[in-house]
Amino acid sequence: MAGNARKEILGRLKKAKRQVSPTKPAAVGEPARGEVEAFMLEAGIVSARVTVVPGKDAIARGVLELLADKEAKSLLVVEDRRLDKAGLRDAARELNAEYVSTWELSEKEYRQKAFACDVGITCCDWGVAETGSVVIFHRLDAPRLPSVSPPIHIGILYTEKLLKTMKDLALVIKHQQPMPSAVTIISGVSRTADIQLTPTLGMHGPLEVGIILVEGSETA
Repeated sequence: MAGNARKEILGRLKKAKRQVSPTKPAAVGEPARGEVEAFMLEAGIVSARVTVVPGKDAIARGVLELLADKEAKSLLVVEDRRLDKAGLRDAARELNAEYVSTWELSEKEYRQKAFACDVGITCCDWGVAETGSVVIFHRLDAPRLPSVSPPIHIGILYTEKLLKTMKDLALVIKHQQPMPSAVTIISGVSRTADIQLTPTLGMHGPLEVGIILVEGSETA
């Protein structure tokens, strides 16, 4: 009797249509002001410094603000169309720092510079207000080392690419085509602790993280 009941239940389960909730990527657009403020609050909690600039032509000003007291001697910049006319070379000259472009390096030189430069500057593909994180999708022209090897990392994020939650980010990644070779999620400075819970900063990534929030569209 019990065996027949079991077969009947299993039979019903096999015949039942599976209900799947549709999943769509998070909407992309101008975030609510509260999301920008939430992002800045959460980023500050994880020791990231955030500055907001009104557009692409003010990115260099944001870099100068974040590095004003750092005595940086070299900037490793991951070249990107989103940084066209951003004036980063002018910023490097004003800082009296060497401007190092990833496009102008051989593979060997790139690895050497990634660990030798004081600052790595990258564009970020997404931000997550829930955690104050910036997200980088890595490709051949968007290598990983500049965001983790220099002691200071500056991530440039357009506010239109700000998501509310990590769940939204998961949906974006799920629908991303082509898929990136890797995804880096940066939530403040790198920190770890030993068995005695003594914290150490900068062990597995940057010792300092700065974020430039650029108002408006990255295609403007």
